[in-house]
Amino acid sequence: MRLRVSEIIEHCPTIKTFCLEPLEEYKKYFAGQYLTVHTGEEGDVLRPYSLSSSPTNSGSYEISVKLIEGGLGSTWMHTQVKVGDELLCDEPEGKFTLQQAALTSVFVAGGIGVTPVLSMLKYALSIKDTRKLFFFYASRHLEDLVFHQELLDLAAAHPNLIYVPIISGDQDPEWQGQRGRVNKELLEDTGVIFKRAEFYTC
Repeated sequence: MRLRVSEIIEHCPTIKTFCLEPLEEYKKYFAGQYLTVHTGEEGDVLRPYSLSSSPTNSGSYEISVKLIEGGLGSTWMHTQVKVGDELLCDEPEGKFTLQQAALTSVFVAGGIGVTPVLSMLKYALSIKDTRKLFFFYASRHLEDLVFHQELLDLAAAHPNLIYVPIISGDQDPEWQGQRGRVNKELLEDTGVIFKRAEFYTC
């Protein structure tokens, strides 16, 4: 697929979201899938990036890319790609998709692992899924919870979304939320009933 970069959103110095519009036929995808981008000047460095957008926003795609020190693909995406550029991508693929089979869906993500989970959450909420959706979003520091405000807004608008952000580091003294790591006790204290839930972790 040939995609045009319509917008670039910089969440923090190391994470950018690239909004992409197809120049040919739009290919549908499932929440949780990824695009393989042909990066580099020659397009010969293939890198898979999870779609962070919802399939209900048909006609466009969003991928969120974390800059990895020494990473060929992410460095090129962050330093060379600009609005108006064209990217060559493979069609959406991947088996890590939302199944919606159990009474409750529990999502656990750390760092940039939030991207496919965010796609699943947006999709479930957009189709007005009324089951309980728990999301435990963990990071070392507050600045690394790059979608924190968006998730707060989603939780405020949808009572069935229980959003629990967690900080494991000690460099954010103003943080009043949950600290430590994701564990069974935290999930149970938040209301997760394991035998009724399906889990998605990234």
